[in-house]
Amino acid sequence: MKKISPLKGILIGFLFFSTLSSFAQLGKNKDKDKQENTESSGSKKLERPAASGGSQIDNYATTAFNAYDEMNKISEEMLFYQVSIKEIPDDGSGVTTEATITNGKGEKVDKATALKQFGDLLVRVLKQSENIARLIELQKPAAQELATITPFAKAKASKAMTKAGEAQAFVVAEVKKQGELLNQQISSLKAAKSN
Repeated sequence: MKKISPLKGILIGFLFFSTLSSFAQLGKNKDKDKQENTESSGSKKLERPAASGGSQIDNYATTAFNAYDEMNKISEEMLFYQVSIKEIPDDGSGVTTEATITNGKGEKVDKATALKQFGDLLVRVLKQSENIARLIELQKPAAQELATITPFAKAKASKAMTKAGEAQAFVVAEVKKQGELLNQQISSLKAAKSN
């Protein structure tokens, strides 16, 4: 067996303990992140990750968060118009519905304006389907880059990938919900008399 010089032994020991402490710190950060996510899971607002150092990962994260920001803007704009529909008795032939449409300031809005706004929002929601397809295309190269990135940048890149994945999951879920809600409001408005 070959003898190791004392200096090499010290260096190997130092590397071993520094690696252990790095993994211990990484574990503490993961526990802290899990705790923060659990505490704010109902109303969490995702934050864009910092640049990871990997171009594919950063491209994926940027695209995911652009789509995430757009979905949040659409949600806010959907809430701007409030549509209340009530049933009113007809002249004996049945029941009709009457729509009252107000904007975020409580002012009445005509049916045509609301329909145009809801139609524009629906187009934007459908555009998000293209963004989802693009995210799926970007995800594989980003994951491949994560496997080859240097160990020093891996934690930051992993965090960026995780946050981008959360943003992507949000966008996928919201596209369906918002599309259904907008279609429902558009059909209700078209069927109702405006007040």
